Amino acid sequence: MSHEYPHVLDPETLVGNLGLPGLGRRIGRTTLAATLDKSCRDLRRVLVEPEQDVSVIIQARRRPYPKSLAAKRGNPQRVMAGFMHTIDGIDRQDYPRERIKEIIVLGDEDLTLPTEVVERFPSTDVRLLSVERGVNHAQALNQGVGALAAEASDIVMITEAGARYATDSAFRAAESLIGETPVGKQSAVVGAFGTRLADGRASIGESSMYLAGVKLTRPIHDEVDYSPKPGVGFMAADRAAYETATLKANPFDESYGRGGGDSKWAEDQQDALGARGTIVFHPALSIQYAEGLNPLQLFAQLREWRAYAHPNEY
Repeated sequence: MSHEYPHVLDPETLVGNLGLPGLGRRIGRTTLAATLDKSCRDLRRVLVEPEQDVSVIIQARRRPYPKSLAAKRGNPQRVMAGFMHTIDGIDRQDYPRERIKEIIVLGDEDLTLPTEVVERFPSTDVRLLSVERGVNHAQALNQGVGALAAEASDIVMITEAGARYATDSAFRAAESLIGETPVGKQSAVVGAFGTRLADGRASIGESSMYLAGVKLTRPIHDEVDYSPKPGVGFMAADRAAYETATLKANPFDESYGRGGGDSKWAEDQQDALGARGTIVFHPALSIQYAEGLNPLQLFAQLREWRAYAHPNEY
């Protein structure tokens, strides 16, 4: 934890292994960390004590990928290491532990839940939901949402093994946004998301790709962007918060097999002319993530992401 940026979990690796000279890396880290830190400090000025309960769904199952990516993601040891990376980010959240009601882990039949996870969250219902490999991405998420206890939480955070929240205020950001009606909007916020930042495991190609689309370089005072989620995103995959009641009433479109149903969900809510809800961005919801992909694997990843713009078979 940085003393200069106490709310940023890992400021030293925010730009990953990007091939910048020393001064460039320092400027990159300082810019990103300062923006994240300010967004977190602003949240603390607004929130005295969180009043909404939170549930968390973690995707830890070994789902199929294109052949060029399967070797990087297919082994149980890699999945478990990424899972504990995610748990660390949840454990360090500045949020009342009694308000974190459930942690549901979506895993394959051969995945076991470490006792350490249960011990870290003694007041939270932590459980593994076994998901068959033949079940597609959206179906698995819908099963996880369906497994949430009735009236257990107001907000559901969805993330995946390997993604770690970049700040200790992701849950506070969700609490400050979900249910609020932005100025000039007709409906309350039902979904919020952050951006993806590289961590120290990232290859140069990954770091460049993540930084190319990062939204944290906007003016530092403009933390919240009340605008639709553009293009193909990963709102459901690793860095999003949803109003639980709205997500239960409007499940993900299961025709988006490998992914993309999250972006479709966001578009559907806003296409209803404000009848359902607003989707917003906040940097405190951002995550740090890396696959360590080589150039060929990175190319395969980009092709896979482009496929998410339309319904696809699993």
